[in-house]
Amino acid sequence: MSVPFPQSPRSDGHDGALTSDDAAGSRSRERHAPDVRRAEILDGALAVFSERGYARATLHDVADRVGVTKGCVYHHFASKEQLLLALIRDRTAESVQIADAERAKAGAEDESLEAHLQRLWRHFERPGQTEVAILTMNELAKTPDAAKLLFDEIIDPSRAPLRRAVARSTSASRKDSERAAVVIPLMVMGVAIGLRLFESIDPFEYSKAERAKLGETVTRILESGLEGFASDD
Repeated sequence: MSVPFPQSPRSDGHDGALTSDDAAGSRSRERHAPDVRRAEILDGALAVFSERGYARATLHDVADRVGVTKGCVYHHFASKEQLLLALIRDRTAESVQIADAERAKAGAEDESLEAHLQRLWRHFERPGQTEVAILTMNELAKTPDAAKLLFDEIIDPSRAPLRRAVARSTSASRKDSERAAVVIPLMVMGVAIGLRLFESIDPFEYSKAERAKLGETVTRILESGLEGFASDD
């Protein structure tokens, strides 16, 4: 279920793997700040892990993709697993910060159910988020810490405010509101993953504008279903 990432061809005719001379030349020409280099390594790791699968990928593969030595990768990340966890944490951090700011602006107790649903959709529409979710699902058995990190950073924090929004907007009991808060983020993630997996073969239009409309459709469907939620423990 891995999502392929195309590798940009090099203009010098090489197939993308750097020779030792290439790497030395690249390092002598480009001296990047540590935070910039770290970000480049994370980008390269997402591409390599998605293409090859986490188990088959090596830090040497990541180094080749970025154009640095394996020692440079080790300078920033002690192991492949630490690189994977840092990748997930990095990709989720921005969405967490945005969500916190939006909730603070709207007022945590007053935010509408629609706003919660739209935020969940926007999270998975941000670059790299769906790919990280797919990567985590693919490697769940091998790297349970990765799944726990994604759950702790994205899924679990959304539950309490979402439960309150469901309770305010529907006649659902507290227990039903809790159940809804459990399944809704997973439903939104499932739609986002499905679109990402099949966009290259699906005849449906996947433009940016159309994807925004798809997000509105997901929101309306979920809201409509919750409106008929009767309290039944």
